[in-house]
Amino acid sequence: MSFLRRLFKHGPMAKADFVDAAKAALVQQGVDASAITSNDADFSLTFRDGVSYLTNVYREFNRSESRERDALLRAWAEASAATEADKIPETFADAREHLMPSLRPASEEWFPNYVVRDVPYVDRPFSEDLVVSLVLDYPKSSSRLPASALADWNVTASQAWEAALHNLRQRSADSWEKLADGYFRSTWNDVYDATRILLPDLLYRTGVSGRPLVMIPDRNVLLVTGDREPGALEHLLNMGLLIYDGATYRRSPIPFVLDGETLLPCSLPGRLKALVDARLQAESISLHAAQTEKLQPLRDDVFVGIVSQINTKSGAWSRTYTTWSSVKTLLPVANLIWFSDPNLPKQFCVPWDDVMSIVGPLAADPTLRPVRYYVESLPDATKIEALMERAVDLNRYLAAGEYPPF
Repeated sequence: MSFLRRLFKHGPMAKADFVDAAKAALVQQGVDASAITSNDADFSLTFRDGVSYLTNVYREFNRSESRERDALLRAWAEASAATEADKIPETFADAREHLMPSLRPASEEWFPNYVVRDVPYVDRPFSEDLVVSLVLDYPKSSSRLPASALADWNVTASQAWEAALHNLRQRSADSWEKLADGYFRSTWNDVYDATRILLPDLLYRTGVSGRPLVMIPDRNVLLVTGDREPGALEHLLNMGLLIYDGATYRRSPIPFVLDGETLLPCSLPGRLKALVDARLQAESISLHAAQTEKLQPLRDDVFVGIVSQINTKSGAWSRTYTTWSSVKTLLPVANLIWFSDPNLPKQFCVPWDDVMSIVGPLAADPTLRPVRYYVESLPDATKIEALMERAVDLNRYLAAGEYPPF
């Protein structure tokens, strides 16, 4: 099959073919073909002393119609080859108009090696699955701001954040589509829709009834309703999760409520919480599996633990678990810890928080993300006895479909 037919044929493109297509698109943007190298291990291209990871654009490409693929790949190559964001402005005055906040998955901090990056960026935590980063935004590209730039400019982080939020607000004239009475969806479509959740005044200006309820399932989707609308939370969650499940640039499955000026995760009844839990747990399992795949070949001295899931057939609830035995382990974080070893009187399962309260703080590996804890052996006999007293009867909750308290 010819290159052009591979590029435009309907259906998923093989990764190897996509790498060829991405290289060709970069060459069309003036990148020297001989200077482009590919890395199959992390699905990336290296050129101009930088790395471009292909996972997101590859996923978006394969989800696009054939007629859209050329424009999509060209836009990606244009942004990737742009040099305007490669150089950080020398002064804060020059940088100010280009600063923007960007809400993104916390996992982008770790990919592709699942270790703490050498270059610290200007980030703030937002939720359990998201962070807000300061970026330098240009017409064709953007890049995260290294923390060292603030010292070079002799400004504080607060000053930089203030400038970024000002710029976001300046770009945020009301742009909403009314989905139904009391329900709105953003229409800026400029990669900052989700980030506008940081602007309380914008959310209130929708005029929804009661406190704004908000979801940001995709980087270009901000959903808003009011908590006085009948069945508002469930309707919003169903809309948001439908978008989240099909999104290329996912943000969060969590619904938030704006209480005054404070944005908080919504308190959900068990049935709705199970829907959100399932997405967060699937992401956790995927991240830990990729981390294990990267680390285990490098660490023959320790077992890199895995995260698995237990759930009811009805989908009423699910939980993640990991295993602690007498084997030296890099233990991942999960909802439950399964204690399984021939030296134990029996196998049993204990909620993570209960384990920590009994065994005390564990030693985290400071280089790894997601965080893992190094355990050399099982807890001593006294602690094992205390842990067994906290064991949960999973069969009880599985049989009844009852939402568990752990």
